[in-house]
Amino acid sequence: MYLVHARFETLAAEVPPGIRELARALLASDDRVEHLSVHTRSSHRFTLGFYLRADSLAWAEEHVERVSHRLLSTGRLPSARLLEARVPLLLPELRPPPGQGPVS
Repeated sequence: MYLVHARFETLAAEVPPGIRELARALLASDDRVEHLSVHTRSSHRFTLGFYLRADSLAWAEEHVERVSHRLLSTGRLPSARLLEARVPLLLPELRPPPGQGPVS
């Protein structure tokens, strides 16, 4: 399981309430998303946190990027642009030793 953050910038004045429920309703079962969280960074930036089942970090990041573009293309989310889709950075002291864990 990986946590991938998709960061967005809205073209509207502010992030609308209920963005998590809107995004969650647009996900398909084959998106492999177990949980979705929302963090509002400012009045015009937000992050969707995708907890998903994936075989690799690279696949998880690429998949969240594809899913994010698909969510935006439906027209049901606010007008926004995807800034990036990647796992949150880990401090070196928090990384598992090489070969022990999903991040090496």
